[in-house]
Amino acid sequence: MRSDSSLRTAPAIVAGVAAGGFLLVTADRGIVRLGILAVMLLFFVTLTVPALKRVLLAISLLEIPIQVDIYLNYDEVESATNALSGFNLSITTVVLVALYALWGTELAGGFSRLSPAALRAALPSFVYLALVTLSLAVAADTLLALYEIVLLAQVLLLFFYLLNHVRSRDDLMFVVTILLVGLVAQSLISMGLKVLGEDLQIGPVLADIDGGRVNGTFGSPNALGGYLSLLMPLGLSLMVANVGSFHRRLGGIGLTLGSMTLVLTFSRGAWIGFAISTGLVVVVAWQRRWLRGAMAAAMAAAVLVFLIAFQDEILLRLGEYNNAAAQSRLPLMELASAMIRDRPLLGVGANNFAAQLDPYVTVEYSKSWISTVHNKYLLVWAETGILALMAFLVVLAAAVRSGWRAMTGSDRVTSPVALGLMAGVIANMIHMTVDLFHGRAQVQMLWVVVALLLALPQISQSVPVSREEDADRLITPRT
Repeated sequence: MRSDSSLRTAPAIVAGVAAGGFLLVTADRGIVRLGILAVMLLFFVTLTVPALKRVLLAISLLEIPIQVDIYLNYDEVESATNALSGFNLSITTVVLVALYALWGTELAGGFSRLSPAALRAALPSFVYLALVTLSLAVAADTLLALYEIVLLAQVLLLFFYLLNHVRSRDDLMFVVTILLVGLVAQSLISMGLKVLGEDLQIGPVLADIDGGRVNGTFGSPNALGGYLSLLMPLGLSLMVANVGSFHRRLGGIGLTLGSMTLVLTFSRGAWIGFAISTGLVVVVAWQRRWLRGAMAAAMAAAVLVFLIAFQDEILLRLGEYNNAAAQSRLPLMELASAMIRDRPLLGVGANNFAAQLDPYVTVEYSKSWISTVHNKYLLVWAETGILALMAFLVVLAAAVRSGWRAMTGSDRVTSPVALGLMAGVIANMIHMTVDLFHGRAQVQMLWVVVALLLALPQISQSVPVSREEDADRLITPRT
C-alpha cells in the first residue's frame, strides 16, 4: 500500500512543532520566547485548515502522555488519598478549543456535518457522563466531584471529535502514527530515567523514578504500565499489517522499547494485561495468515531473548509477597463493597470515595493501608452507582465488539489495526481490576483508542480495494 503524503510528512511536522514547543518552554529569556512563539504562529497561519487540524490533533495526542498541564485549586492532602485534586487545564484543553472553533465554523458554513453514526456511537459515553454528573446530588464534597466531571467532559470532547473526523483509512493511520510516536518517546524518556537514576524536569514536565520503578511522565508506575499495555498490541499489529516499511518499523520499535519499559514499571497488572492481549494478537494473526512462519519464528526468538535478559526482574516481581501492593488492595475492596451496599444506585459521589471513608474505617482496618480502592469497576460503582457502571461497561463492550467486527474483515490494513486497538482495550480492562485508572493521561488515552474502534465501521465503508488487496483476499480466509 502506498502511504499518503500527509502520513509521510506528519513525523517531520510533529517533530518541528515539538522542537519549537521544547525551545519555548526551556528558553530563559522573554525576547527569545517571543521570537519562537512568533515563528510557530507564522507556521500555523501558513497551514490550510485540514493541515492545521491535523497538526493540532497531533499536538494533543502527543501532549496527553507527556502531560503539559496544571491543576487549579490543587490540594496535596486530597491527592495523597488518590483522589483527583484540582481543575485540569492542559495543552490539550487549548487545542480542543481551537479544534471545536474550526469545526464549528465548518458546520456553520455547511462545509461539514455531524455524523449520525458518530452520534449513535457516542451515546453510551454521554450517558455515562450524565450519570457521573448526576452523582453531584449525593456528593458530600461537590468540588471534588466537579474535578472529575470537568476532566471527563474534556476527555469526551476529544473522543467525540475523533468519532466525527476519523472517517478514512488515511485518518486512522495518521492517528495511529502519532500514538506510536508518543509510545516511542515515552519509552525513551522512561528508560533514560533508569540510566540516570534520578528524576528529570524540563519546564512544567516532570519525569520521575521511584524506588527503582520508573513512572515516566505519568507519576505512577502502574499508570505508565497501563499506557504501555494499551498501545503495544497496536505496534505488534502493524508488524503483520499490509502497510509500508515505515509503519512496520515504527510498530516494531514501539513494541520493543515499550516492552523493555514495561518491565521497568514492575506493574504486574499491566504485565498480565499485556501478555493476554499480545497472545490474542498472535493467535488471531496466525489464524488469519497475517503472521507467516519466518516472522513467527523471529518473534518467538525475540521473546525468548527478552525473557532471558529480564528473567531476574520478572521472576522476583512475580514471586514476591508485597503487602503494600497486592495484599493491601483487599481491605480497600471490602470498603468499596460496604459503600456499594449502602448506596448502590447513585454511589457516594464522583471522586468522593476517599472523602467518604471515615464511617467505614472501623478498628479492624487500623493496620490497613487506607486509600481510594484500586479497582476501576468497584470505584465507578461506589462513587457513581450501578447505572454509571453499566454505561461504562457498555462503552468498553461496544469498543471491543466494533474492533472484533472490523478485525474479521478482509482489508489488510484496517483489520490488523482493529485487532491491535481491541487487544489494547482488553489489556486495560484486565489492568483495571487492580488499578484506580482515573488519571487524565490514562483515561484520555483509553477514550482515544475507544473512539478509533467505534469509528471503524465508517472507515471500513470508505476503504478502497486495490488489485493487490483483492488478490490477497483469495488467500486470506475470512473468519
